[in-house]
Formats: sequence, C-alpha cells, structure tokens
Amino acid sequence: TTEVWVDDRRGSQTSLSAPWITDAAIAQFLALLTKPSEAQINGVTIYDPCVGFGTTLLYSSALVNNAIAVGQDIDPNIVSLASLCLSLRNCNATLSIGDSISGPVPSPPISADVVLADPVLGMKVPPNIETDSRWELGNPKGSLSNAWVQVVLRHLNQTGRGALIVEHDWLNASDKVSVDLRTNLLRRNVL
Repeated sequence: TTEVWVDDRRGSQTSLSAPWITDAAIAQFLALLTKPSEAQINGVTIYDPCVGFGTTLLYSSALVNNAIAVGQDIDPNIVSLASLCLSLRNCNATLSIGDSISGPVPSPPISADVVLADPVLGMKVPPNIETDSRWELGNPKGSLSNAWVQVVLRHLNQTGRGALIVEHDWLNASDKVSVDLRTNLLRRNVL
C-alpha cells in the first residue's frame, strides 16, 4: 500500500531548512506509516529515490532489524553529505548518484519492502521522458507528483509499503492525467 501525505509547508521554509533536508517529524511520520509488521521486521530493504540528507532512511532503518538502506539523489554533493551524516548516526546505507525521474532505472531494479520519498516539489517533469516505459499508470504530463507516485510504486515489492510527500493540490487536481492516475491507483488497490 502507498500512503500519500499532502505537504503545504514548503512555502514557509526558513533559512535553516532546504528542500533536500526532510524535517525530522516528517521523516518519523513516514517511517511509522511504512513500518513492516513484527513478522517482517528483519532484513528489510528500505529505498529512498530522492534521499537528500538521508533523514527518512535514518528513521525508517531504526524501526527494523538489519535494515538494508538504499538511497539515490541527483546531486553528488548531497549524496556525499548524506553518506557522512548517515555513517555518523551508525546507519549503514548504500547511496548512489542518479536521477530517479529522468535517469535510467537502476539495473537490477530495486525491489524494496519500504519506499519513502520526500522530493523537491514545484518542478515539472522534463518533456523528453513522457514516453518512458516507467510510467505504467500513465504519462505524468509534466506533473512531478504524478511521476513520483509511479517511481515509488515501481520500486515496491509485492508486499511493500510506500509513503510519499506530494504537492498540496495534487489530491484535488482536476486535469485528466491526475484524475486518471488516481483512478488507476484505486483500481489497483494501492492507495
């Protein structure tokens, strides 16, 4: 199942925050939403396709035993800083540089028990990727939230749980693409 949390705090960022840093309360909330059952708590693979400083991986991996934490981010400097931050907090994570929206799909594909994402919002999907095969539920047509929903779903295993922060107006968007995507999510029983 996938949890979607609408984020309207982005417009009020202070000088102490940045789009690549997930607030600790939000990271903890996402981790609790996706916490595996007690029967599945060992050796859980956790993936964050827009890892930023790694806060979501840190909180989620703390809730399970022997977590396999994997993250990816487009910015090499952020990946380096995240690696340092996570290692200082004793969170063993494998991080890579890559663009989860327009870059190549990892090979082999990541099949995770938990996928968490708090992406930078307010941007558009590059137009050259709208025919990409990764858009199984429909072309995102420029909506980054439509794309991120599909990135999270693509990397979940059959019993996995995902949580994603989306733009404030995504749940109310009335354009055909967003309505069709939300309809497909409901039909597949993944929302």
